[in-house]
Amino acid sequence: KDKDQNPEVTSVLSYVGGGGPRFFLALAPNDPQPNKAFLVVTTERADQIDAVMERVEGFLVTGLPQASGRADILFLGSAPSGTVEILVRGPDMDVLRVLGDQIKEIFYKVPGTRSVRSDWEDPVLKLYVEVDQERARRSEVTSQEIAETLTAIYDGQAVTNYREGDKVIPVMLRARPEHRKGLDTLRSTEVFSEARGMPVPILQVADTDGGIEPSRIRRLDQERALTIAGKHPQMTAIELYSAMQASLADLDVPPGHEILVEGEVKEAAESNEKLMGFAPHALLLIILLLVLQFNSFRRPLIILLTIPLVIIGANFGLAAFNAYFDFTALLGLFSLAGIIINNGIVMIDRIDRGRETGLDVDDAVIEAALARARPIIMTTITTIIGLLPLALFGGEFWFGMAIVIMCGLGVGTLLTLGFIPVLYSLMFNNERNPSSEASA
Repeated sequence: KDKDQNPEVTSVLSYVGGGGPRFFLALAPNDPQPNKAFLVVTTERADQIDAVMERVEGFLVTGLPQASGRADILFLGSAPSGTVEILVRGPDMDVLRVLGDQIKEIFYKVPGTRSVRSDWEDPVLKLYVEVDQERARRSEVTSQEIAETLTAIYDGQAVTNYREGDKVIPVMLRARPEHRKGLDTLRSTEVFSEARGMPVPILQVADTDGGIEPSRIRRLDQERALTIAGKHPQMTAIELYSAMQASLADLDVPPGHEILVEGEVKEAAESNEKLMGFAPHALLLIILLLVLQFNSFRRPLIILLTIPLVIIGANFGLAAFNAYFDFTALLGLFSLAGIIINNGIVMIDRIDRGRETGLDVDDAVIEAALARARPIIMTTITTIIGLLPLALFGGEFWFGMAIVIMCGLGVGTLLTLGFIPVLYSLMFNNERNPSSEASA
């Protein structure tokens, strides 16, 4: 932490070799690995996060070109918002690796894409030691002695502990770095045989070899699966996937292998499918209730025609506040429909009451619009004010829903106050008031 270069940063907490405790509800800490580190950077204000993240990503490219890393804000879910995950599944590791490289190139074809990574990580050099049990028995060397010797050389073995106050620090014994690289040093390694009381060359009891392998191999349903992920700072996950879809369809996928979309795109599709699956039933029930309430078909039609008005305000709000139309925003849109329907019911009920007192259609419409404008507007204002804390402090997960409801309700209410009276007047203007006929 350098105050001159990073004046916005107030604290930096580092976890080396692991992800630390789960201090955030949705945080999935890194698996313990010696080649990984996790840093938690805190800034003075929330609006400084983007600048710090951009600076960190620039430093990773220029200052640590040999390392791979990324900067993300704390997020809800399995991956940061806007991340596209493409999964390649099949039996052949070489095919998976080739397809993974091709998918990475497709990510990079979309200008501005960043944080492209593979969950298999980079390949690593692997040394093989095949113990010949017959030769090992003749040399009086056990497999345990061979394993302990190799572990001490390459990983290290604790020989004692160093105490400093209430801390216990293990003292590790390990070979020098130059003796832990390559096959030559492995072939010259000697294993101490307790039975013989002397060291035995490892070549006398085992065969050694080397190769390049993935640092880790993940599986899905007991089948090898490689996931390539990436994100775009100016695109949602669905927009980024749409930009890649044509190139993904052109990939030559060998038999027995498949390419699947995972993560946010898949979860959004599944959620929308389940949500839309019951939307027609809910709409039919709403229409039935409105018809039963008004004993009419034209009045429910007027109310239903006001529902699309909320889309105008919702679109304006999403564009003005740079919010994404995600799943929570979709839920907000459905909630808006119920509120607008309620406003329509109140307005039409007041118009009908005016007509029952003897007013003609135009006079009843004007009287109802003036009488109900204030209660409807005040209800809308209180709802918007109640959603302000959710929009300001609810986090990224609820931001889209709050913006959709606030802006959609505000604009939709103003349009509804003019739309319903005009539409009612057009549909019922040819009807004569029953009270007027009786008086005549």
